[in-house]
Amino acid sequence: MTNQLDLQRLTSSDRLAHVELHDVLPSTSDLALRRAADPALQTPALVVAAQQTAGRGRGQNHWWSSRGALTFSLVIEPARLALDEKNWPRFSLAAAVATCDVIAPLMAPLVTPSRCGIRWPNDVLVDEKKIAGLLIEAPGATADVPRRLVLGVGLNVNNSLLAAPVEVRRVGISLADLTQQSFDLTELLLALVERLELRLEQLATSDQELVQAWQSLCLLRGRQIELADGTAGLCEGIGDDGALLLNVDGQPRQIYSGVLASVGPAVE
Repeated sequence: MTNQLDLQRLTSSDRLAHVELHDVLPSTSDLALRRAADPALQTPALVVAAQQTAGRGRGQNHWWSSRGALTFSLVIEPARLALDEKNWPRFSLAAAVATCDVIAPLMAPLVTPSRCGIRWPNDVLVDEKKIAGLLIEAPGATADVPRRLVLGVGLNVNNSLLAAPVEVRRVGISLADLTQQSFDLTELLLALVERLELRLEQLATSDQELVQAWQSLCLLRGRQIELADGTAGLCEGIGDDGALLLNVDGQPRQIYSGVLASVGPAVE
């Protein structure tokens, strides 16, 4: 399979109103945020790069990638999907579920099954290693520009992490490394867009199937975790509203945003 993205196939998709394909960008989300400020932009709008050199993650994190990865950002208008602002904190969970939906079947033929799951709030892991990172940003609305959201996605596909820095190899994985195969990036990207549309429709209608999906995919349940602000406790899963459920010294806590600082082993 080629690492070349097919612009014609992307632009012919009826799920995308605007498509930009770039060879190299520092950050697809930086450009998507600028596009989102344009009143004339038709959405959903896709900005994708064959290579991203300065991808951003949550907090101060950075996303390492090389050619063969899928690095893209999608601009959507929540109102078009009937997504109330109260649903926005759960947007990244819906996107993470959609990502697992697409990549899990690709690993099914493996002799030793690999588990795809979510590390709240915005990482997708396989066998405890990060395969995808998601970042949601909400540029401000104006009188001329409706409220929009930008979803940034970095997914390790055909880019072997053998060429990555040591610290990245220790915590990351790619589909190619897992399966010893390569994949059609255009086909995978279109599948992600389609599945994301479905999961966001479920989010808009508070469909319990989506809630059950992110609860079953939660990789932090039963682990001692600590957030960057010092909050620490035993994770009891992800709530219906997308909150991380913690037991902190015997007291239940609901965490709606934060950055993970450490994750301990599963508690028996």
